[in-house]
Amino acid sequence: MTGTPFPFHALEPDLLGAFPAVDATALIHVLDPLPVEHASCAPGERAAAVLALLKPGPQGPELLLVRRALDMEEHAGQIALPGGRVDGEDATPGATALREAWEETGLPPGQVQLLGALNVLVVPVSRHRVVPVVGWLKGEVELHARTAETAELWYTPLRDLRQVARPVELRGFPAWEFPLPGARVWGMTALVLGDLLGRLGLLPMRNAVEASAGFGPTTDR
Repeated sequence: MTGTPFPFHALEPDLLGAFPAVDATALIHVLDPLPVEHASCAPGERAAAVLALLKPGPQGPELLLVRRALDMEEHAGQIALPGGRVDGEDATPGATALREAWEETGLPPGQVQLLGALNVLVVPVSRHRVVPVVGWLKGEVELHARTAETAELWYTPLRDLRQVARPVELRGFPAWEFPLPGARVWGMTALVLGDLLGRLGLLPMRNAVEASAGFGPTTDR
């Protein structure tokens, strides 16, 4: 792994109370089924997918995050999930998410159990219609930044994300942001995290299901 992990070792564990047991089985029950085809795009939109990859950790499940390179034309230096646009050979959003994660981090697709999906997001700035796919890491895998687009990557416990979550408004919709040490998770990535944590009962549900989690109307599920 590259970069510096962001667990909050200085925080008092008792501030969080008992953290619920979250594993692959628990996740499957709160996620939407994996889409068997790509999201239908309006004129000018492009289909994309991201991977919310979780693995077990000492404080509960941990989520893989990446920091985009500072010299990128779009999203420079931002905290993100592995993912990108649909390739012509990608049969499903899950295939896109796994391919992009492999290209960015060296994550072997066979080491990921795909569990389901979250609310489809429409990103107005880039005109992407994004399917967030949730996966569970089957075993320990050494990851590293493999492309010029990715500066570093690490795992952050869901426990820590819940503690720093801050309610905000994004384009007039209720949303979340996560001010981590040395990084601020906001925008689309924060909407995905808020959706995931909300389904697990770790945060109040702030994003309307039929309101594209804050970016604009969509009926894709």
